[in-house]
Amino acid sequence: MIAPARYLTVEGKGSPEGPEFQRMMAALYGTAYTLKFAFKKKGRDFKVAMPEGLWTAVGGGNNALTMPKKTWRWKLLIRVPEFVTPRPSRRRSRSFV
Repeated sequence: MIAPARYLTVEGKGSPEGPEFQRMMAALYGTAYTLKFAFKKKGRDFKVAMPEGLWTAVGGGNNALTMPKKTWRWKLLIRVPEFVTPRPSRRRSRSFV
């Protein structure tokens, strides 16, 4: 059994070479490092984890790789420690899972 974990996430669609993917990846890392340095100042430093991704495609069945990249939908995740808790935000591009 896999234990529950806390993640920063962003979602989007299209090719990983496209501008939306690049913008969202930058936002995800930017948020992760902003949190890291804020917690470091409070004496609770942590390593920013490697990103993970979940991929699907419209009409792709079990294999998104067979579909055009413009149909890809993705969710990018960076795991954060349990002591990093969500706060209400006006921005909906980032969320916790």
